[in-house]
Amino acid sequence: MSINPQPQQPKKSVIETELLKNSSVQTFWNSLKPYLDKLASLPGVIDAQNLIFKQKMMDVEVNGQLSKEGKLEQAKTIRDAALADLARQQQDAQKAVTELNASLKRASQTPDADATDKKLLTEMQIARIWQRVKPLLDAHKEGFRVQVKAQSLATEASQKTDGQITLRALQEELPAYLEARGMAGYTEQIIHHFAACEVPFLSPVQLAARQVAHVCDGGWGRILASIQMAERYYSQPGAGKPIVAISFYITERMKF
Repeated sequence: MSINPQPQQPKKSVIETELLKNSSVQTFWNSLKPYLDKLASLPGVIDAQNLIFKQKMMDVEVNGQLSKEGKLEQAKTIRDAALADLARQQQDAQKAVTELNASLKRASQTPDADATDKKLLTEMQIARIWQRVKPLLDAHKEGFRVQVKAQSLATEASQKTDGQITLRALQEELPAYLEARGMAGYTEQIIHHFAACEVPFLSPVQLAARQVAHVCDGGWGRILASIQMAERYYSQPGAGKPIVAISFYITERMKF
């Protein structure tokens, strides 16, 4: 049975209203909406299918014209059909996630990201900057002090017109550096600070892509949870007990 509920409407704009006034950002957002709407609607689809499945199983259970064996066979047919629909929906969702991630990645790249000469020059600049920065971090023995210094360097870079390359050096080199010094626990908070410092250097579309990616953090796990709950529900013996799929809104944190 095909169920096509209306996509859940976002509680607020995923991309900031001011950004959406930019025509390039609006075009970018329109290209993402089909994927986000499909993913946002999936738990609602599964919820509806759960109710239909439950009703079908109850109808079989109370059908006095069916033998015990007939009920088991009918129940198996219903279960197999429900599981097949679920597998198809998971495949469709995975395809949407893949296409969404590809769109976000393309939007996040700079126009000359693939130019070989530019890439080599950038790598050389990053290496030189890291050589200057690393001793400043080495001077601190405590992880917290290293974190403060790294964040201070990033903040200073964000206030300079040519500071983006310094931020890239910190972003690329610091995680391995912290791990080597046994300070990996500070990485997430520092990288989050770096991301905030990078905002002045982003184009409107890059900034919009980052906002969408941030909003999407956590959502793929929600979708998989809904699918797995439904799969367990369809597989249990008897008519089973009703479940409620996990709600999924594109204004919540999602991760694809």
